[in-house]
Amino acid sequence: MFDVLEADIVVLQETKIQRKDLRDDMVLVPGWDCFFSFPKYKKDGITGINPSTTKDTAFRDLPSHEQIGGYPSEEQLNLSLVDAETLDSEGRCVILEFQAFVLIGVYLPAVRNELRDDFRLGFLRVFECRVRNLIALGKRIIVAGDLNISRDVQDSASALADVLGERLSREQYISTPSRALFNELVTDSSDYDSSEPNNNAQCVLWDICRDFHPSRKGMFTCWDMKTNARPGNFGSRIDYILCSLNIRDWFVAADAQQHLMGSDHCPVFAVLKENILLDAKETRLRDVMGVKNHSLDEGDPQKSVKSQLHPLSGRRYPEFRGRRDIKQMLFQRPASSGVSTNPKRMLSNAVRPEEHSSPPSHAKLKRDRSPGVTESRPLKKTYARSPSALYHSRKRTATAQPTLNNFFKPYNSEITTGVENQLNSVQEIETSQVACQLTSGEKYDRYSKDDDTIKAWANIFTPQQAPSCEGHGEPCISLVTKKAGLNQGRSFWMCPRPLGPSGSAEKGTQWRCATFIWCSDWETRQSRHSKGS
Repeated sequence: MFDVLEADIVVLQETKIQRKDLRDDMVLVPGWDCFFSFPKYKKDGITGINPSTTKDTAFRDLPSHEQIGGYPSEEQLNLSLVDAETLDSEGRCVILEFQAFVLIGVYLPAVRNELRDDFRLGFLRVFECRVRNLIALGKRIIVAGDLNISRDVQDSASALADVLGERLSREQYISTPSRALFNELVTDSSDYDSSEPNNNAQCVLWDICRDFHPSRKGMFTCWDMKTNARPGNFGSRIDYILCSLNIRDWFVAADAQQHLMGSDHCPVFAVLKENILLDAKETRLRDVMGVKNHSLDEGDPQKSVKSQLHPLSGRRYPEFRGRRDIKQMLFQRPASSGVSTNPKRMLSNAVRPEEHSSPPSHAKLKRDRSPGVTESRPLKKTYARSPSALYHSRKRTATAQPTLNNFFKPYNSEITTGVENQLNSVQEIETSQVACQLTSGEKYDRYSKDDDTIKAWANIFTPQQAPSCEGHGEPCISLVTKKAGLNQGRSFWMCPRPLGPSGSAEKGTQWRCATFIWCSDWETRQSRHSKGS
């Protein structure tokens, strides 16, 4: 995945894992450092909090040189109807400070039901306060993540369809509480006037992707997988990379990678310049990022942890501290030891089983098998043999070298006779069973000649034939209604093609047509047709 993205910093949201679910391939990624955020309480679909610190002191109570800063004040926290501890319990935000900028990875709550509206709006307000406080301290900010908000009508296919259908106005759409608050925080080149900074004093973040593509339509990053809306690009733009206004000139490109599949979202990227203008002086970006020229995986992993790792790095977790990844296990030279590893000497010292020619005595065998004494011996596979093969095998071993089999009960010739008698009785039973089966089959064959019976059985086991859609003549697909109401749980047939850019059924196009048939209605229609024929 990292090779495909070709990035130096990757921010992931909605990983749906807890700390106990972490594996070596998630933490010990060669050449990468990683930072995780887990929930305090188990909850699917969110990232959670980061419990990697070994201190009980809150970050905001640390000395100023050990904290990032910009923490919301009590007055700012009171803007939220939800208390700060609850807002932080889902740990939807990871903040890391580098020498060049402060990186904020965030996953804002989605619009799911009215019960979460207070949490959603409260989290957004506190997030806004933290960003503004950091910028007031002179920090350079980069925000990346799933913000679950479309800024304008052109960022949402459903909103654009409502506006074109005169079911909604643009003013109504952008005036919703969360969207209005978000647009007070974020701006871009389409509505930012650099000649009049006072008009944009409230906006502190720059929409990098929209800045490079101010008029592009359909620049969506998320699609509804239930309606198969991605092929027709009926989605929304809710994933962003934002930056503070003082570093908006650091970027040379930004876009959405809609061609990368594997999720209902697509990645969004932004490219930084190699040389940036910092304090009116051209500076190499790597120099102010504090990036070293050697990899995290070179040298002693213990020294690497102590000298290079960030205090919140996942490699510092006790369960992964000092561990080696696959690359180190395969290519790192092991420490020298005094034990000889000459293969010829090892082979010469090996003892072959054939060298133990004398069998143990009966008394010695009893002593070895006494209680409290165990001996590790290789197990031999045993295979079932026929009576004749078993007889000849025992006959050969009589003149061969004595083995442990000689100490057990001698071979009894009556076994062969007993086995043969058993085989004869089995053949008689099988013959009688076949005769009974043939007799019952003759009775069944007389009844199966009835045409009505044949048709009835055929109707039961034959799969139901799907109707064809009206627009394309293709077999429909069956889905189940999950929307709450009278029809919840009912199955229906619909056109198999994906939803088009308009977001609704279309006629005479390559996209989904208006075919819709309840499965119960189709079954009734089919039964009437079969009776009529």
